Amino acid sequence: GPSTFDCTCLRGFWGDGVECNPCPANASTPAPGASLESQCQCNAGHHGSNGVACSICEDGTFKGEPGPSSGCTPCSDGAFRGKHDDPIQCRQCRELGDHLVTQGPGATVCVCQSGSTGAGNGPCLNCIAGQYKSAEGSDACIACASGQYQPSAGAESCVMCPSNATTPPARSMNLADCSCEAGYFGSDGDSC
Repeated sequence: GPSTFDCTCLRGFWGDGVECNPCPANASTPAPGASLESQCQCNAGHHGSNGVACSICEDGTFKGEPGPSSGCTPCSDGAFRGKHDDPIQCRQCRELGDHLVTQGPGATVCVCQSGSTGAGNGPCLNCIAGQYKSAEGSDACIACASGQYQPSAGAESCVMCPSNATTPPARSMNLADCSCEAGYFGSDGDSC
């Protein structure tokens, strides 16, 4: 006669009374002995409904625990998860080096903070004296314009010369670089 199914299915399988069946892709059961496919839940790093194949979390998101979910959680500001990173957690930009930030939650890459330049995920280097960068990202540092100077490295802006004073074009680093414009008199770096 017909045999009865009396075995307990292992974790990751569910039994239909005849045999043990594997859970759908990227899903498992929380414990051995599942009897319904709907007891298969998404693995950590994956999302979807119980009993169906689960999808990996999108870049910039994660899911740290197994189980049903409506989706994955965006990485917090200052953290990121790229295509090749583990989908169960986000990485902190500071792990990659100095001067790295994200441009908000759900980031897939770190960028250089304002005042520094470099490629995505670093390394980032401070702008040198006489230069600045006001935005986050990989854009190059910009030389201070005529009539401005910047004595510090890592600056987000340049400093204006005193009234009626200017600097030679490009990369002035000191107040002393400010000299009186034609028709005005005074010491370099002072009021004209």
